[in-house]
Amino acid sequence: MRNGKTLTDEQLKARAIGFFDRYGKDLEQIRQLLSIRLSQLALAYTIANNLPYEP
Repeated sequence: MRNGKTLTDEQLKARAIGFFDRYGKDLEQIRQLLSIRLSQLALAYTIANNLPYEP
């Protein structure tokens, strides 16, 4: 919303495309880092609680 005006569907679509064009690589890197960290935490929990490992 700019200056109190509602954006049209096409404007919203263009903004979303622009956002992902600009930040897509960064978002993908963040996703990969979070995935790695989640795997590490799950493994640490498994080891700490003597649970069977599931790949």
